[in-house]
Amino acid sequence: GIVLTSLGFLNLFKAIVANMPTAAAAQGIAIGIMAVTFCFSGFLIAEQNIPDYFIWIYWITPYSWLLRLFCCNEFMSSGNDGEYDVMVNLPSGAMRQGDLILHSFSIQSGQEWVGWGF
Repeated sequence: GIVLTSLGFLNLFKAIVANMPTAAAAQGIAIGIMAVTFCFSGFLIAEQNIPDYFIWIYWITPYSWLLRLFCCNEFMSSGNDGEYDVMVNLPSGAMRQGDLILHSFSIQSGQEWVGWGF
């Protein structure tokens, strides 16, 4: 996932540089694309806080898929000494600590996201 995303952005930036008249113009476009990508990846703005008319950016940016992949891979496991398997009592019922962490950052939990990330 990381290698393909890095190669994809590398080629995107090469295409931007090849089509811009100056280096300053290419940097401005590239910074704008990266800012939108990072803002709507779910890292800076959680999915539940993204306006409905911008949610499509969340689903097409590769960083949102990588973030879900890494978070599900980490928090769906048992963690160090089973720390993520500890049951936490909530008013709505008991929940695994790993699932609670994913839910608090509005990251979908489930092993299928690990497969989609690759």
